[in-house]
Amino acid sequence: ETVRRAMPRWFQPRDPVLLLNQGRRAYKHGEDRVIDGVLGCRISGQTVRQLSVNPWLEYGGGIRNGPLVDVVGSDLSTDDLRSGQIPAECGALFFETLLLDPTTVTVARDVVVKRAGKQATPARARARVLTPAAAGKRVQVEQSMWLAAALDPQLDLQALAAVSSLQGTLPKPLALQFWRRPWTPIELAWEVAWFPSPGAERDWELQQTDFALRAGLPTGTEVAAALTLRGRSLLTPAVARTLERQLKRFLDDEASGARDEATPAEEADLARVMRDFASLDVLGASLSGLHDVLMARSPVPGQAATPAPDDWQPLPAASALWLLRAGHLRVLRARVIDAFGQFHDLAPAVLDAPVRSEDLVSRAGPAFLAMPPRLQEPARLMFRLLDAQDDTREATRQRSPVCGWLVPDHLDEAVEVFDATGQARGQLQPADDGRTLEWQGVPGQQDALGAPPQLAQPQLAGFVQGLLDHGLRDRERLAAEAPPSESALSALLRMVDATLWTTDPVGRAGNEHLSLLVGHPLALVRAELRLEVQSDPRAAALQGGLYAPARTELERTPLPVRLGEVLALDDGLMGYFVNDDYSRFYPVHESLAPQARPSGPGEGYLGSMALPPQTAARPVEHPYIDRAPVVAIRPGQRVRLTLVLDPRGAVHATCGFLPRKKIELMREHVAPALEALAFTFRVGPVLVDPDTIRMPVPAEIAGGWTWVRRVNVTTWQEDPVVKASQDALLPDVPAMLSEGWLKLSGSLAPPADT
Repeated sequence: ETVRRAMPRWFQPRDPVLLLNQGRRAYKHGEDRVIDGVLGCRISGQTVRQLSVNPWLEYGGGIRNGPLVDVVGSDLSTDDLRSGQIPAECGALFFETLLLDPTTVTVARDVVVKRAGKQATPARARARVLTPAAAGKRVQVEQSMWLAAALDPQLDLQALAAVSSLQGTLPKPLALQFWRRPWTPIELAWEVAWFPSPGAERDWELQQTDFALRAGLPTGTEVAAALTLRGRSLLTPAVARTLERQLKRFLDDEASGARDEATPAEEADLARVMRDFASLDVLGASLSGLHDVLMARSPVPGQAATPAPDDWQPLPAASALWLLRAGHLRVLRARVIDAFGQFHDLAPAVLDAPVRSEDLVSRAGPAFLAMPPRLQEPARLMFRLLDAQDDTREATRQRSPVCGWLVPDHLDEAVEVFDATGQARGQLQPADDGRTLEWQGVPGQQDALGAPPQLAQPQLAGFVQGLLDHGLRDRERLAAEAPPSESALSALLRMVDATLWTTDPVGRAGNEHLSLLVGHPLALVRAELRLEVQSDPRAAALQGGLYAPARTELERTPLPVRLGEVLALDDGLMGYFVNDDYSRFYPVHESLAPQARPSGPGEGYLGSMALPPQTAARPVEHPYIDRAPVVAIRPGQRVRLTLVLDPRGAVHATCGFLPRKKIELMREHVAPALEALAFTFRVGPVLVDPDTIRMPVPAEIAGGWTWVRRVNVTTWQEDPVVKASQDALLPDVPAMLSEGWLKLSGSLAPPADT
């Protein structure tokens, strides 16, 4: 049954976005909410009815705080609003306004003093009324107490209400807003200048994730701008809203138990940050149409019934077109326009030194925004595993991309070679002269002495032959040098070891004891890299004079792609070969070769325990190792790759102008072969019992041990190894000297269920 699946997405660069801080964002249409998110509404009878004041300086018998004097709304007005034509609620609101209005303090204090004077009779000894000025201050305290709490969120409104003498239902704080000139920014008018790099994309160098301008080259900003663009864009608070929504989703997941990553204290801090994001005074505007203008196009306005969002028309009088943009941008002018037609021009000092994100910083100067190389037309990077038996097909669960297996041998400074099923095929090792490499057949198999490698898989055979060819050249090269440098095999092993420290150091959990004897098995994997760039068929007809030369130039422009990532712990790539050229090994990063440490028999961490380990760097300097490990690929080109990969990790492809890609092996590709791998270690001469082979083998390593040796020139013998004990045993027959190989089988097989 055929299963239809969507192909990978196409990507295009987005227009740059300008953020305005402290642009006096308008909090309207649902954003002018109170803390609980509810707009308070009052019904009939829920108004402030009276204000009470203590008018006494001293009350009878020396007792302070005598009876309060009440002031109602009608005491402050000469008009009576009771009428059948006016709702009763209007009168209540009118009297509430008078009671809370600070400008009525003089009328209210006179009412307080007058009524208190009537209560101060001779029968009440020493009853003294406040002066009008003092009474007015107490009236102001009652009127302004609620006002201050409404305008200052730090004040506790409930605590103030407990000591206040206002009677009735207070209005919500939202009702108190000072008048100010309205300002609702909705649009940004902008003018920017485009400065293309003189050398286009060649002036930029691929870094860890994106491009950076090469040092010592002109930036293109030293001359006049190649293009000046003007436009108008909507201002939105989308940035603040997005940050708030992301935090809210995280906190909701924490509350529901979907995740548990933050402590209660951290959740409280994040909730406070979320509320701050909701009111963040930041507005954003995209420089809409910038990339269209760089492609000498302009959108066609659509009709209400027939919208055409992707339709475009050529720009009249356009003289240049960039299908691969690379350069700098500078904002010349920016004007914020509000809904009432008011505007504010950004000061030149702000435009000359904008706060730039890290990827926009350039050595061209503080006013310039770096625009790294980007493909203007829809593009995608196809990174696919291929069937090891047929390069024309992609790998599936049934079709494995594994060409073979390589197992570094730290003890012998060799590489054991296995086919895709995990069956041993031989070993690459240094020859007796220490200068060349030789191919050693599998111990126990009837291979002719000195026979060349018999490998059916072409990529596996190419890898072995490439090292053997370098071994022949090394013999001539090393013979003429003093002191001799390392061989191609030694350089390869040291590069693998240097890379493993960034992913899976020797001695990691699981098979840590086995890793002291052999390296972790590495898969030789077949893959393909392909860069696809769409071409609008209308462009050749509408922009023939500009588009055709630009497209031709794009299709012959090599673009860099970096394979592997030293900073990603899940990346298992050790290196790779390009287009079946096995004379050059590409490491993951150019920084690994200068930082490589000594490794091999008697060196580094395999040196004598009586001596401190050699930790000083010994750079790898061999023509087998490429110094600039970057794949150059052109649009439409297919690059075949042979990857040397730790099967537990993935492989990342970084190109800068498109999102990073990642591929990894399936369990079906690796599990059967790993279970079948059997490692051999050359040992001898040793004294053995001819009847029972006893040797001290590591108890911590799983699997079975056997002793493989030649009985004569054409005959092999394989005997099981019995673990030697501390008991003194006297065999019945004399011991004999024997040379051979210890064979370890089943060490990587999963433990049996118990």
